[in-house]
Amino acid sequence: MDQLGAYQIKERYAKAILIWIVPPSMDELAARLQNRATENQADMQKRLMIAQNEMKIENQKQLFDYVVQNHVLAQATLDLINIFKAEMLSGSINC
Repeated sequence: MDQLGAYQIKERYAKAILIWIVPPSMDELAARLQNRATENQADMQKRLMIAQNEMKIENQKQLFDYVVQNHVLAQATLDLINIFKAEMLSGSINC
């Protein structure tokens, strides 16, 4: 889901918990996209511009409840698990 979709969910469901997973840097994001080789150069540049714009918007509005940096997959996974546990303990999530 993109940033706009997340904001729409939050508007519709005020108790929704928004988690944004971000790359460690724009350079790292560019390198990851390049290594995947799933897009042409123009599409990759478009994705990078969108990502940069989304980061600026989120820095201004701060509408996400959590931001997880995906530098090391194992750590990002652990961060997500800890967020879920914390939200479950607080009663925000019903499972």
